[in-house]
Amino acid sequence: AATSFDELRSGLAPASTEQEQHIKRLRQCMDLQKLKAVKATDDVCQSLLKTADGARRFTRKPSLFRDIQILHCSQSILKVKVAAYQALSLMASALQQDNAALLLEQSWKDNQNAYSYLIQISQNIIYPKVLGG
Repeated sequence: AATSFDELRSGLAPASTEQEQHIKRLRQCMDLQKLKAVKATDDVCQSLLKTADGARRFTRKPSLFRDIQILHCSQSILKVKVAAYQALSLMASALQQDNAALLLEQSWKDNQNAYSYLIQISQNIIYPKVLGG
């Protein structure tokens, strides 16, 4: 992402190994339940994709305003991912699917940590810059 801040850039581009781990965990959960993957999107996903696309198109040049827009879009996406993984983990736990619950909980925590990191960036770097710091 074209941002003015290295911290924001690193927060938006987690290690590909982390993304691969999330996919691997989801596949393991599917295997545990003997389910086949199906490509599905819902209105929430479509709305988030539209928001992300809008942020990407705002301007080609990095600027503080674009960074704030990217930050808020990313936070929105992470909130949805945190809520989804949390719900799935709790559901798996309630169904006594302990292995799946643990896998989903780890992805839930990974996304929560990424969201917390973006909050720290906004509080400690971006908004102080907006205020002239």
